[in-house]
Amino acid sequence: MKRIIKRLEGFIESIEGLNLNLIWWILGFLAIVFARNFLSTPSVSALMFFDHFLLFYVGLFFAITLLLHFLTGERIERVSKAVVTFWFIILLTPILDSLFFGGGRKLSYFLNAHEIPYTLLNFFNPFVQFEGVSPGLRIEVVIVVILAVFYTYIKSRSAVKSICGFVGSYLIIIFIGFLPAIFATVFSGVAPELAYDKVFRFGGIVQTGSQGLALLFTFVSSFLLCIWLFRYDRKKWKAAVSNLRPLRSIHYVGMTLLGILLGFWLFRDAYPVVFGTPIDFLACLGLLFSVFFAYQSAVAVNDIFDIESDKISNNSRPLVKKKLSSGDVKILAVIYMFIALLFAINVKYSCFSLVLVSIILSLVYSVPPLKLKRFFPVSTFIIALAALVTLLTGFSIFGGWKSVYIFPKSLTLLVLVIFTLAGTVKDLKDFEGDKRTGIKTLPVLLGRHRGKIVIALFVLLSYILIAPIIRMPILFIPAIVFGILSVFIILKKELSEKPIFVLYFAFVIILAFFIRKNIDTLRTSRVKHQIDAVGHFLSGETYFRRGKYGHAINEYKKAILYSYKDERIRLQ
Repeated sequence: MKRIIKRLEGFIESIEGLNLNLIWWILGFLAIVFARNFLSTPSVSALMFFDHFLLFYVGLFFAITLLLHFLTGERIERVSKAVVTFWFIILLTPILDSLFFGGGRKLSYFLNAHEIPYTLLNFFNPFVQFEGVSPGLRIEVVIVVILAVFYTYIKSRSAVKSICGFVGSYLIIIFIGFLPAIFATVFSGVAPELAYDKVFRFGGIVQTGSQGLALLFTFVSSFLLCIWLFRYDRKKWKAAVSNLRPLRSIHYVGMTLLGILLGFWLFRDAYPVVFGTPIDFLACLGLLFSVFFAYQSAVAVNDIFDIESDKISNNSRPLVKKKLSSGDVKILAVIYMFIALLFAINVKYSCFSLVLVSIILSLVYSVPPLKLKRFFPVSTFIIALAALVTLLTGFSIFGGWKSVYIFPKSLTLLVLVIFTLAGTVKDLKDFEGDKRTGIKTLPVLLGRHRGKIVIALFVLLSYILIAPIIRMPILFIPAIVFGILSVFIILKKELSEKPIFVLYFAFVIILAFFIRKNIDTLRTSRVKHQIDAVGHFLSGETYFRRGKYGHAINEYKKAILYSYKDERIRLQ
């Protein structure tokens, strides 16, 4: 046994000492996971193959890696190398099942959370059968927990920690297998044996069970990745957090939330099946995270290409102070982008497309050769367009692919106009850096003093235009008040963006309140028929997935009826 441990120790040390590029470790991990997916379930949809199943294994990888890291005290990147090297073990399940146990066994999650104690006690008992668990999978789990014991002992030489390695890795595997059932039981409010079906098989905003499961594991994997990054380099992690730009993050996330609320207010009568399961609420939260990370990706990209300007105007930023290197920021940009797209695609494909558009806009804005932020008013128009896209992203959680077509035109005009005007505020604090690097902003073109006056008037005008554009006269007086207060803040000798954002956030809340009270003003007869058609069609899809075919047919008929009415109005 000592000889085996010695050889295993030498092998692990050689693996952990390998100086391969990160991309090769990632590609190796992905190759193993996709091979497992192909051997186990070759005929599933592309989304399940490349998304749902992948996220399951990513969550499992981070959980086991963090456990071994905390138990052994070994650096987390070294532990990760060892875990990736032995990750090929997941290939054993389909191979063993096919060669020795007849194959054909369908693997699945545990579906009843109340069976957790029984499963923990009997998982290794060969005389007890579990639905969705094959003999090959049991052997795989046995090997994984034994390897966890060996690794922990080799690194710590502690029997107690080795036992913790066994128990901890076993609990992680069982917990992840039960995670969907646990989530469903906690949040569905129905009996445990019915909870999984109600949450993941009944449809809703998230239209397929695989998307719902992938969304759940996106949250898990993102959270564990955050912990992994913190343990990898605490100083860089804190530097990255300090660069999150909370006020602008709230702006974009808030626009998405407003879009969700607008969709709910407009669709609530046409979309009978809405927020019927906890996954629908998780989808809304996931979409907010998606937009948050998409914006952080844009910030990282902008920092890379604005380094010279930031040395003058924003010299406290991590890249300027060399708390993060250019390579670090590029990696962060990619991580943020992938997390944003993963959240979005697991909510709705239309949301994915709009989040992707917002990322493309950020690249057009910041990256040469276009780098359109250099030209006024194109720069602020792109900011306005980004705000509109995030609003549509939230709205599309209900409107789907038809969102651009049925979104109220008055709100589209409002967002484009007021953010093109008010978006110039951001250029005041960057005046010196923009001037020296040739960025043609309004203050650079007119001079700091005159530019500040014109920008203050633009902000006032943006508030004044809100009431007439959306036809809500009641907003005129509060808009004037908020606009004048913003002007006084902008014209101060020392500009602070925080009070401007506070006023803006406060007014958006007021605006949302009055939109909710006067929601019918946004419904022209044609918009109403379009919304009714889309809403009833999506409800029909949900009923169809639930097996309620009579209800589905009725919803489809209503969708056709309202589409016919919309066409008649269009031709008049």
